[in-house]
Parts: sequence; structure tokens; C-alpha cells
Amino acid sequence: MTHLINTTDLIPSRRRIQVLFGIIMLCAATTATAQEAEVVTGVPFVQDNGVLSINGRQIGLWGVDLLAPDQQCWQGDASWCCGENAMTALKHYIENKTVECHIKQSAVDESPALAQCFRFKGAQPQDIAEHLIMKGWAIEKADISGGQYFAAENKAQTGKYGIWTSRFQTAQDWKDGVQRFVGEEAEDAAALLTQTATAAAEQE
Repeated sequence: MTHLINTTDLIPSRRRIQVLFGIIMLCAATTATAQEAEVVTGVPFVQDNGVLSINGRQIGLWGVDLLAPDQQCWQGDASWCCGENAMTALKHYIENKTVECHIKQSAVDESPALAQCFRFKGAQPQDIAEHLIMKGWAIEKADISGGQYFAAENKAQTGKYGIWTSRFQTAQDWKDGVQRFVGEEAEDAAALLTQTATAAAEQE
């Protein structure tokens, strides 16, 4: 008798682990303080690394992994300047716009404070990180956000927007020179588990 194995359930999901860790950290942060988060408001200057400068404060976007400014992505053997395009998209989105940033993590040493930032179209707040992820110009840091931007990233990935048309690395892998593309680990694990399940079924 052949036993069907759902290999999807067996795939070790780094995203699931990141999301669970993120939820734990968010709960801990909420429990640790009942004080309202600091809010910084103003028209930002976007630095080349994606950090926002607002009234002299250096603020990074929370829950999102921005591409390195010089980062390249690949379509087949052809590369393109995805990092430069991503920075241009960010600058155009908030250029001359007032933004409101809710500080989630204070600045540490030379690292900027991290904040969930919004631009306003009329009275409607628009999450800047969510916009970049949904348009395919950044990826979620699920271990920080707790999966808050999962739907936005899924929309970009399935719709093949921005960098999802190509093979790309995380910004850190790009900086470190690590030739590892986003999604490769899950694809390799799925292929291996499918082969294992097939072999097991054939032996019965």
C-alpha cells in the first residue's frame, strides 16, 4: 500500500520560525512597556542607504529588509540595478511628503532607531515599509515584524513585482558576497523531501 506524504508539511520553514520569534519579541516588547511609542514627524531626507533623516533624527524602516544601494539582481545571465531602483522607488514615494514615524527600537551605537513610518494621503495613513514590500522593492524581516507584512510580500511574489521578477540575495548576503538567493533553501528542501518520499513509496 502506498502512503502519500505531504512534503509541504515537512519542509523546515525559516519564515515560520522567524514569524514565531517575531511574535514572541513583539509580545515581550508590549509587556515590557505600557508607554506610548515616541512619534517623530516631518518631511524626510532619504539617504542613499534608505535611512530617513527627519529633524536631525536618523530613522530606519522597521520590519523590512531594504536592498543595498549598489545591489544587482539577475534575470537569466543578465544583471540589473535593483538596489538603485529600490532606493529611487522609496525616494519618489515620500518625496516632499510629511511622514509620521512610530519608534519601535531606539538607536544603538551607530545603528539608527527603527520605526514604523507612514505617509498620509488625505487622512489615510500608508505604511511605507508595506508599500515597498507590496511593490516588490523590499522583503519582510519576519523575525522583526512577526509576519505583519506577509500578505504584502505574498502579493508581490505571486504577481512578480519588482525584484520578484529576478533572482536576488538579501542585502546582507550581497554585502558579504554570499552567493545565496532568496527562496533557494526552501526549493532545495522541497526537492530533497520529494525525492525521499518517492524513494520510500517505491520501496514499499
